[in-house]
Amino acid sequence: MDSMDVMSSMHFIVDGSGNYYRINGNNQLVVADGRQNAGIFSYTEANQRIGGGKKAHFYSAIPVEEENVSYVKEESVAGYVDESKMNKIPELAKVDWSGYLNGFCKMVSGLPKYQEELKQALSEIDLQICDIMHYIELYDMQSEDCYRLVTLLKECREQRRDIKDEMVRIESFQDSIGTMSNVAKAKDGLKQIKKLDTRGYRPRKLDELFENCPEKTVREDKLMVTLSGSTCMDALRAYDREEQCVNEYDAEALGLAKDTMQATEALGLAETQKGEIMEYTRRQTVFDGQENDWQQFMKQQTEFYANIEQYTMNLQADIRDMEQEIENILTEVDNANYNVAQGYKVLKHLKELRNQKNGKQKELACLYLFIDRFDCKAMAEAMKDCEEGIGDIMGA
Repeated sequence: MDSMDVMSSMHFIVDGSGNYYRINGNNQLVVADGRQNAGIFSYTEANQRIGGGKKAHFYSAIPVEEENVSYVKEESVAGYVDESKMNKIPELAKVDWSGYLNGFCKMVSGLPKYQEELKQALSEIDLQICDIMHYIELYDMQSEDCYRLVTLLKECREQRRDIKDEMVRIESFQDSIGTMSNVAKAKDGLKQIKKLDTRGYRPRKLDELFENCPEKTVREDKLMVTLSGSTCMDALRAYDREEQCVNEYDAEALGLAKDTMQATEALGLAETQKGEIMEYTRRQTVFDGQENDWQQFMKQQTEFYANIEQYTMNLQADIRDMEQEIENILTEVDNANYNVAQGYKVLKHLKELRNQKNGKQKELACLYLFIDRFDCKAMAEAMKDCEEGIGDIMGA
């Protein structure tokens, strides 16, 4: 299911703990007794119920077709944790951060198509309202007709208001965090999280200590155990109890199986790490054989990232001014009688304006590639630090 299908399907409302919600007799959102008794909402209604305040961050609208997709990870708590300590685990510890970031990326990527759907729906409603208004203007009506038309007009206006409100919510989301630059950051975050699964260590000095020693690649997540308030002594006592239940023969067989599995996994990790080691061989670059002024290069980069956002605003202002000038000329044309020479002059001016406008729009689209993918302010600060650092080095 793509992002647009997700937004157009029916949804459950769930919180960070995996609780489902329904509507009670007072039209209030309350916790449901399991998924089977949960309420089902349209995407718009679900977001209206969730709202936009601080509490909204703890709720999610989950498509019914994908109710198995959750931002809550399965609790991995060993048997030695006392059940009385389970309520000490913070709710945020149960969040599946990878799933959350993936969901964010899919949502932002699907917003443009969803906005087009809303614009089309708004256009359809406006056409219906137009028909009603012309019917009122052109046809004779009885009293019962007036009531029906008022009811129909009220329904259309309410639907139109809901569409407009949804547009405002989306624009607010896009203006705050729903940008492609944040999507890029989310994808970078996902890469960092995935690296945790392939974490390795390279010896600094004692290489022989690590020779022929298989490294653990998979182990149980004990975050929940730590946050529950259990101590390492609880783990040790549980381990001792387990050892008492295993005879020597079973323990030896179990150790051999674990060693074999770990050796296989370590071999795979070693192959992965081997492929990631940079090969230190000489290759020609554009900088070789040149007198490179790195301080000047960093200065140019600093100026670029420091000014690109303001320059895009200036381009937008120029485009708006050109559009207004074009509109003024067209309005003037409607009320004027030009001869051939005057008409040609006006047409030439219009063509020049349109060409200039198209050129600025293309330039703006190019700059958006940077704006959407980089935190320009942070990049400008980083380049400035590099410029100053290079200056210190060269001065020394």
